[in-house]
Amino acid sequence: MDDLRASLRFVRRQTLLVLSGLISSGYTSVSVSLVAGVNYPAVASFAAADRIRAMAKQGTMSVGNALQGWVSEERDWLRARRRMMLSISILGAVGVAAGAVVFLGLPVVDNLLFGPDIHVSQMTALFCGASLVFTALSISFSYHVLAPLGKTNLIAVATTLGAAVGVPLILILAHSSGAAGAALAGASAEAVVCVVEAVAVVRILRSTLPLGPWRITHA
Repeated sequence: MDDLRASLRFVRRQTLLVLSGLISSGYTSVSVSLVAGVNYPAVASFAAADRIRAMAKQGTMSVGNALQGWVSEERDWLRARRRMMLSISILGAVGVAAGAVVFLGLPVVDNLLFGPDIHVSQMTALFCGASLVFTALSISFSYHVLAPLGKTNLIAVATTLGAAVGVPLILILAHSSGAAGAALAGASAEAVVCVVEAVAVVRILRSTLPLGPWRITHA
């Protein structure tokens, strides 16, 4: 019976993780279509910027995946907590670096990447860069702290709230401000996810008592 309950808990956690991924991917995949529905002339610029943002996000996720096992393999809670904090710092630095490259570099090389007819403004690049910072932190919050502790319900709630904010915002801001407005809406959605998860993560990392599968094995 205990094995059955443990298996059901595992399935529930994995289902929530998959659901969170589907919500995030679904919102990202329809963002260009949403922009097209309210401001078609802005589609080319936004799609170009969003493509670069998505490519940079994949690099950030690779770093997050590499650190996930390193955090989870430590059995002592106090040491694991230090690894969680370090992982968050590393992902935050990676996000800032990726965001800076997109912000400074994309408007300069857009002609080379997309041709002379597509221009990505500095404001669009700024919001895409900011989005990468929030995304990087959310990746670390989700996969280095919340998921190992079985808090996948919090990940699902944060992702759902982000999509709930992002969809109406992208319709409103893309209509009024074009590609830059759409990019701001995307950054705002990522910020919501990041803040909701950060509240839980701060509370968790303040605890000196063992949580989840961890124990205190060293003083």
